[in-house]
Amino acid sequence: MAKIRMAGHTRGPGPTGERHPPTAMVGGGQVAPTAPPCGLCARLRDGRNLPKRGQVPSGRDHGLRILLVDDDEETRLEARRMVRAECDDWALEIYHPSCPNAPEGDHGHGSPADIVLVGVPHREGSRLACVRRIKALAPDLPVLIISGDADHASIVECCTAGVAGYVLKPFASGELAHAVSSVARGWPVLCREAQKAMLNAFHQAATATTVWFPGLSGREQEIAGCLVGNLCDKEINERLGMARNTVHVHLTRLYRKLGVHSRKQAVARLLRVRGGNPF
Repeated sequence: MAKIRMAGHTRGPGPTGERHPPTAMVGGGQVAPTAPPCGLCARLRDGRNLPKRGQVPSGRDHGLRILLVDDDEETRLEARRMVRAECDDWALEIYHPSCPNAPEGDHGHGSPADIVLVGVPHREGSRLACVRRIKALAPDLPVLIISGDADHASIVECCTAGVAGYVLKPFASGELAHAVSSVARGWPVLCREAQKAMLNAFHQAATATTVWFPGLSGREQEIAGCLVGNLCDKEINERLGMARNTVHVHLTRLYRKLGVHSRKQAVARLLRVRGGNPF
């Protein structure tokens, strides 16, 4: 039988009126709370509750332990319906993102968590901060974003922060369960808007007009970026608003500073600086 457990307060903000506690960057880019931890953070801090590295569940749906952090009642109801509809003993724990207190009762000795669903809004960086905190506390725990909007900047930020999936509400019948099952098995799930956002991000990275290289002027950096983006002289002209002869002058100077004699050699040199790829 499906199990549902509420953690901490379920209505309204905590006593301080804060959302998920503010964070501070610590060594190695980790994120640490600067306020008393919320119930979810307290749950994740107990290493006994987390899958070991390399042991995130795959190939099974039976007995999934799902953590949901969200204050939207519609999403909570959908998650409850999903769990109740499963015949494989799924369990759900619900956490409120605005509760800065430790959870009520003893949640430190529950079954290992398999996946976290994050429905925190993206406004004011709340969603990204929540994702970063979860990944800092439990790097191997897969995170699935449940969103009511298709903000491309938020999608890219969350994906680069390490989420394993991004889906949009409202859901068709069985859609959320399928996404949860896939992510828990180790397969990424991106809705169409998320796929579009990531493809756009890759395209922009590949055609960026700037490449950092020590000793180059600002204009030479822009031209270097165009070379990496495989733009011809005419396209560089149009993109940077320069005369063709001026482009040739800058290319000559660029080759000299890079210690190369051709466009192909220049691109190879710049890609080595960027780690071997244009992204």
